[in-house]
Amino acid sequence: MGAYYDGLVMRAQRQINELVSQKLGELHHAINVECDAKNKAYYFILENGYFDQYSEWCKRKNAAGPTGRQAHRKAVGLLADKATDATL
Repeated sequence: MGAYYDGLVMRAQRQINELVSQKLGELHHAINVECDAKNKAYYFILENGYFDQYSEWCKRKNAAGPTGRQAHRKAVGLLADKATDATL
C-alpha cells in the first residue's frame, strides 16, 4: 500500500510541476510581449520628438490619473477598443 501511495504522490507532483512550468512559460512570454510594446512606444515618443509632451502628460496623469494596475487596465481597454474599431 505504501509504494502505491508513494507512486500516486510522485505522479501528482510531476503533474503539478509540469503545470507550474507551463504557466511560468506563458507568464514569461506575456511579460516579454508587454515589455517589447512599451519599449517600442518609448522609442516612438523619443524618435518623433514627443518627449516634452509626454513628460507634461505624465505630470498631469500622475497628479490626477490612474496609477499602477488601474493605468494598465485602462491602457489595455483603450487598445482593445482601438482593435475592435479597426476590425469593424
